[in-house]
Amino acid sequence: MWTPKKKAVPKKVQNEEFKPEELKRLNAGVSNGGYRYLGAAKILAPIGKEDAEALLQPAKDEKPPVAGEMAGYLLVPHEKVDKSYNAGFSMYVAAWPLLKNYPGQEFQSGLFGTLMFAQYEGKNPEKMYSDIEGGLGWWRDTRFATETPKFIMGGVSLNFKEWANGPGAGAGLVRNWSKPRGHYAIAQLSPWVLWAPDGLNLKQGTSGELFGYGYLPLPLTEAKKTTAGKNVPTGNQCWTLFLNTGNFKGPVTFFLPNFWTKPILEKPELAGMFLDTRPSEPNKAVQMETQHVPAYLSKDAKGDTYARVAPTQFPARPDGDAPLIHRITAYNKAALWDGVQAWFDGGKAVTGQIDPKTAAVHTFKGGRRGDLVHLPAED
Repeated sequence: MWTPKKKAVPKKVQNEEFKPEELKRLNAGVSNGGYRYLGAAKILAPIGKEDAEALLQPAKDEKPPVAGEMAGYLLVPHEKVDKSYNAGFSMYVAAWPLLKNYPGQEFQSGLFGTLMFAQYEGKNPEKMYSDIEGGLGWWRDTRFATETPKFIMGGVSLNFKEWANGPGAGAGLVRNWSKPRGHYAIAQLSPWVLWAPDGLNLKQGTSGELFGYGYLPLPLTEAKKTTAGKNVPTGNQCWTLFLNTGNFKGPVTFFLPNFWTKPILEKPELAGMFLDTRPSEPNKAVQMETQHVPAYLSKDAKGDTYARVAPTQFPARPDGDAPLIHRITAYNKAALWDGVQAWFDGGKAVTGQIDPKTAAVHTFKGGRRGDLVHLPAED
């Protein structure tokens, strides 16, 4: 039995520890069977809320998680082909939403693709970065971002002096939509595809279908002895984008040759070093390059760092296979160039069909290698 002295203890604690509004809620919400339970939702809900918030509070010596990112490469090992297959490439790559929950425009990652550089005899020159990259993916400077990946051309002139992503897509390291530049770096070739400056849109909801693309040179322009009045020659190799998709197949656009020579107008000694004249390197890296997947980093009591990364996903068929890359192919000049040049010189018109003898397919090596790393986000 409770004595008056014992009964006074809870009352004293309530008066000292409870706020007036809490006492009011207590007196209004308790039942007349306190020995069985002390009230209902009015009592239990605030108790649960306080307990949950206490659990979420970090310890005094524990720092809260910090924003980070996942960035790096997924590499696809494949065998080399003969160096004579130096007139472009093609491949089929899967298109799908990489992240389970799309995080918005900050997300930047390519899907599987490649970088096509010029071919040189002997050692490659230093400090002369220039190539064709692009492909399927998501980019921060996209104006109209979508959950489904887009395709950009991604031509890079000398050391990123300009970056051409498609007809009218602008040039420079970042596309500035208030100051569009680079409208003439790429020319539209097909009348059947309208290439948006923001990148080529795929059907929304695409999830694992193969997208075929490649670049082969065509002699669509005349070689020039001077460029923009400067004593810098420009070749006539027009690297042409070919697509093979569900509703379109054929050539679409091409890089104007002076895109490669415009940055060297004051450096004529570099003429002949770029893709306006040089063949392509057939043995290229194939990878998926990721710039930013959202993440959070935190340390445990031992000081070990852990990262929680936004969930990624890869397409899979009912049989369990997940085809991501198909038929990485390199070509020699007999594939298209020789026939088109003969046609332009007055010969027979070409059909555009490629003789399999002019192509070499890379075979895959066993296994895959992932070089994804966790990095803290920039301030």
